[in-house]
Amino acid sequence: RDDGLADFAFAMQGLGTGALSLFGTPEQQEWLSRTRAGKAISAFALSEPRSGSDVANTEMTATRDGDSFVLTGEKTWISNGGIADLYVVFARTGEAPGAKGLSAFLVPGDAKGLGIAERLEVIAPHPLARLSFERVRLPATALIGRPGDGFRIAMSVLDVFRSTVGAAALGFARRALDESIKRVAERKLFGAPMAELQMVQGHIADMALDVDAAALLVYRAAWTK
Repeated sequence: RDDGLADFAFAMQGLGTGALSLFGTPEQQEWLSRTRAGKAISAFALSEPRSGSDVANTEMTATRDGDSFVLTGEKTWISNGGIADLYVVFARTGEAPGAKGLSAFLVPGDAKGLGIAERLEVIAPHPLARLSFERVRLPATALIGRPGDGFRIAMSVLDVFRSTVGAAALGFARRALDESIKRVAERKLFGAPMAELQMVQGHIADMALDVDAAALLVYRAAWTK
């Protein structure tokens, strides 16, 4: 309601570390004390140039090489891209076709071969980037969960944060409604406040109804989760 950037910081710290909270080893979860304290920035690297919502089409590969995995490919539209201290990255390990052949990895922001291919400019104060992974070598301990668990891990994290995204939108809507009520009470037309015009009253009533309906849906989604 009060600060969209504050919501962004909350959402990205949670989204970027959700996989560690739910599926990480004790060693991987050592990052959590740093992210909670704001001493480390996290990011969730799932989307690619040719696979956004269609996660099953992920093209980035993670090839086993002895006690290591080698990551090759690109991620794009990554929030906190280029400034994050850690990334949770999803790549194809090939246990099965489609979504069943993906795995999740913990990638430090300073990993050799990880680069910023492009910074994506947007109006909001929202850091976005396209990231390149050029044979980024990770120890086997960087694997989150088991090989082939990547899709399940990604969906488990998104299931938590879909409710918070709805809640954030609800906060914006409540702020907009309050600002509208204030405006129509102060602004005068034809010698009277706008709030006395029947059509304006109808618009405000519709807004209030939509906000209440949205609130109930958000609360239901969170309660169901």
